[in-house]
Amino acid sequence: MKSTLIKLGLVPVLAIALVMSACSEEGASPEQLLGPTAVKANAVSSTTRQSYRLIREAPDSDASSTESVLVHPRFGGLIHAPGGHSLFIPVGSVDEPTRFVMTVHVDGMVRAELRAYQRDAAGQFTVDVGAQGFRQPVHLILSYKGAEGFTEAALLRTLWVRSDGTAEEVISQRQLPGFKIEAKLLHFSDYAVGFPNAFD
Repeated sequence: MKSTLIKLGLVPVLAIALVMSACSEEGASPEQLLGPTAVKANAVSSTTRQSYRLIREAPDSDASSTESVLVHPRFGGLIHAPGGHSLFIPVGSVDEPTRFVMTVHVDGMVRAELRAYQRDAAGQFTVDVGAQGFRQPVHLILSYKGAEGFTEAALLRTLWVRSDGTAEEVISQRQLPGFKIEAKLLHFSDYAVGFPNAFD
């Protein structure tokens, strides 16, 4: 299983496009995740064929937020982002100084874009190493406190969202108090909070 996850982590990470579909009435079902190249009704797992929907939320602000922290191999790090989202990097996650970056998008979805950079030949943090994986799992905590029309917290999952519109559940995750969900990540990409589509 570990080798499979590492192979998946080596897939180049591309920017994803999310298209929001309007709900016909207030409190209607959460928004559906749509692929960047073709409109899809759901985000479908490439392995289990399970489909998912992303939950919708009322943003705390009107602008996306990017936070970062420089992590040394002998120390860990912590990022707090607006909206109650956070990223915890344990000691020993990297073998050289690495800048971790967390971007929370304000597009009506509970999602975050995660990147990790190490120094290039000129000493600048430009080499994206997030897709290669880490020596220790990194903890992503996403808050869904602002979620609209959704009360079944036990159904929520942290999803690894690929650029082609497919999604996979993160294997290691758990619910936390205060409308939060924690996932242990072996590599970086784009992640979101969603639930299995009951209408498959």
